[in-house]
Amino acid sequence: MSGDNIYGTHHLKFYSKEMTETKKIALAYFEKKLFPESNSIIYLQRQHQEIKLLDAA
Repeated sequence: MSGDNIYGTHHLKFYSKEMTETKKIALAYFEKKLFPESNSIIYLQRQHQEIKLLDAA
């Protein structure tokens, strides 16, 4: 896996096809960074439901 980050961000580059625990952790980290929960459809639906409940009260 590439790790040099001297000049900014780089794409993840894996040098083997084997899925190790370290790769799983790295992918999970970047998934959260690239797709935060606040942008997810489920999160937006929950927020919409909460707003509807507050308006009804």
